[in-house]
Amino acid sequence: MDSLETGLQMVRELFHLDILELSSGNEEREAAFAGRHRLHPVQQLFSVSGLNALRMNAQPGAVTLVQDPFYIEIALVSLRDKLFLFGPFAPSPMSARDAADILKKYQIPDLSVRDFLSYRESYPEMTERRMEEIIQSLIRICDPESSQREIQRVRQSAAGPDGTDGQDDSRGDSRDHYIRRLQQRYEYEQHFMDDIRRGRARSALLNLRNMQQDVSYLKRIGTTLENERIGAAITRTSARIAALEAGVPPILIDRITSENTRAVMSAQSVSRILQAKEEMVLSICRAVTANSEHTHSALAQSALYYLEHEYFRKIRLDKMAADLETSRTKLVQVFRKEYGVTPIEYLNRFRMQKAAFLLGSSDKSIQEISQIVGIGDANYFVKVFRRQYGKTPGEYRRQSKV
Repeated sequence: MDSLETGLQMVRELFHLDILELSSGNEEREAAFAGRHRLHPVQQLFSVSGLNALRMNAQPGAVTLVQDPFYIEIALVSLRDKLFLFGPFAPSPMSARDAADILKKYQIPDLSVRDFLSYRESYPEMTERRMEEIIQSLIRICDPESSQREIQRVRQSAAGPDGTDGQDDSRGDSRDHYIRRLQQRYEYEQHFMDDIRRGRARSALLNLRNMQQDVSYLKRIGTTLENERIGAAITRTSARIAALEAGVPPILIDRITSENTRAVMSAQSVSRILQAKEEMVLSICRAVTANSEHTHSALAQSALYYLEHEYFRKIRLDKMAADLETSRTKLVQVFRKEYGVTPIEYLNRFRMQKAAFLLGSSDKSIQEISQIVGIGDANYFVKVFRRQYGKTPGEYRRQSKV
């Protein structure tokens, strides 16, 4: 197997891309390719005549990226005097709202949004830049004597498969659509920040979800997980600015947003990142509400947040005070004055509430629950639990399940 065949096979296996040689006498394979990838007649790209037009209009010295009306793309490149088609691939994610707009634009009532999105999601998600890098690497390996290739981009309309029809129909609409989406996201973001300033958690979450739904149209870089991490950073910044404007102590904002940063960076799924963003919004809105009521000082609020979000770890008052940039004595005095208990008393109470929930809702052992709530000594855990609830963890579990 020569370097060209080896390179093509590697691309197929590494990136899950279909690769088709476009040549005279290969009509049967081209017909099979078109039938495999065409979802609707509007996709002239995936037809025998469309593939033939690509072959006839291909420029040997260029890498051509062709996008169909459904925002599915293929790449054309000549290697050793042979013309190859790479793809299809999806250059960006797409929201349900985007899909509905496309189906409405091309008057396709018989295709559901769900089926449309399922079709697009069946293809590798890959940016145009990434595709260009793959092809340029392949050229260097398989056709090193060729010069650097020019990149051409073609957008196909529904009118026909030839190059001229494909370059003018959708570009203006796409740009107008993009601008509308950008304006709409800006409005959602302004409403979101206003909700944060007022501590309106439910409304803030609604606008956050609207922002999340629309932003997929604007994504053009990296993988979905990377995009969501970038989106989380933008949300953090907006929420932080709004909370500062509402008068929330910076030390408390730092703690809430720092925890969100850790959760987002360690997340292994988009859903977990979205959950972390919503948790952050709820925490900030609670802080805004507490601050507006002037019921607690910045130190007390920060200490409370610290305890409720670090309860599962080993907490030492010296370290907690240092993290909150105060002394241990002042921390205890302020917390006791504003909440009526010491930080450790509050911590134990909070841990036992978590433990009681686990005892009633799970089959985890008492030893496991003790560890989960941050108490390594099970005997001490039983003692603290009995002090708060007047019964042992085992007795509490039996009664809660009666």
